[in-house]
Amino acid sequence: MTGHLVFSTLHTNDAVGGITRLLDMDVEPFLLASVVKAFIAQRLVRTICPDCVQLVDYPREYLAEIGVPVKELGTRFQRGAGCDQCRQTGYQGRAAIYEICLVTEPLRKLVMQKCDGGELKQCAIAEGMETLRQDGWRRVAQGKTTIEEVVRVTQTDEVMAETTEEAEPVVAAESADTRPRLRRNLPREKDQRLASGKKELSSADAESEVGRFGRRANRGS
Repeated sequence: MTGHLVFSTLHTNDAVGGITRLLDMDVEPFLLASVVKAFIAQRLVRTICPDCVQLVDYPREYLAEIGVPVKELGTRFQRGAGCDQCRQTGYQGRAAIYEICLVTEPLRKLVMQKCDGGELKQCAIAEGMETLRQDGWRRVAQGKTTIEEVVRVTQTDEVMAETTEEAEPVVAAESADTRPRLRRNLPREKDQRLASGKKELSSADAESEVGRFGRRANRGS
């Protein structure tokens, strides 16, 4: 807006989350749409140990379920077997995977309309944005990291994008209902015990004071 190129950081789950976060911070939509040029998200993945790397065949059904483009990448990928050099982990070092969201004209229009994060992300993907997981698959194809590592660091983003209120587990709802009830009941019982204890102490103190007063009266006489 003033001719200066500014870089800043935000805590979000993905690149598009930067838009919704700024809107939540009361940044005007017209300023956000006209000034911000791009959002970049990153995750660190562990890289395969070069001393124990091996080729592994993965089930096609599993790869299709987690979104791996099997037709382009196939089903055989590298993975570390574990050795003394990597302390039997199969990994050495780290590398970054990225998600770059360019604020294009269609995305600007959605920002001006204050659309939710799901619509913004769909628009960004339609405009050519590659997600963190898609960039992770590229690193897997290059032999830099494993499928398990990409799934691990991007699982939260995928689950949050697919989870709805109806899909929330029943156990979580039950625990949320029972915790406040326990918290309400426990202080009452504690207060009752404290109140009864205070009554017992006050009566005992009163008897003790009466006894001391009687002894003083006898001494004076």
